[in-house]
Amino acid sequence: MQLGSQIDEFVFDQEKLDTLVHKTLSIMSEAINAIQASKRIQEALTILKEISAPKEQQNERSALCLLALADIRPETFWNQATTPKRRITEMMDWFRDYYGKQYAPNTRETVRRQTMHQFVQMGLVVENPDQPNRPINSPKWCYQLQQEALLLIQSYNSDQWEESRRNYAISVKNLFLMKVKILEKWE
Repeated sequence: MQLGSQIDEFVFDQEKLDTLVHKTLSIMSEAINAIQASKRIQEALTILKEISAPKEQQNERSALCLLALADIRPETFWNQATTPKRRITEMMDWFRDYYGKQYAPNTRETVRRQTMHQFVQMGLVVENPDQPNRPINSPKWCYQLQQEALLLIQSYNSDQWEESRRNYAISVKNLFLMKVKILEKWE
């Protein structure tokens, strides 16, 4: 009865129904979370592919970084994405806590060099939004999704995805052209 009262007359997609059933029946086991976590990682990889991320960034580590920066946990819907500021160590702790993916502390530099640096270049992420002139060796160095990237991620798996993806591609192209013009001024 409780489940039926929550469904009412609304039409749900399979994912929403599964979540509702699991919450109502209290069967959110580790196996179910693992299945949902794997699904979210695959979806994040799809996002990276569809925005033409370089092949080197189409991997689990980069997908986990994207999920951490959008605060998409296995049970979180894409339209609930947010833009927390996170340091590399915080992201790695987040991978472990929500996705069960443990990375050794000495891989922090790999995450920075092989994922975050490229995310910044792609216009997906901004460095130190709270203090752009922060020294590069600061322990407070952090990353946050660009606003356009947040809007893109929030539209994933919706009717607005294709339009958002096109708009994001235009905004990234404009950002790139603006950077080129700034560099030309310096020369």
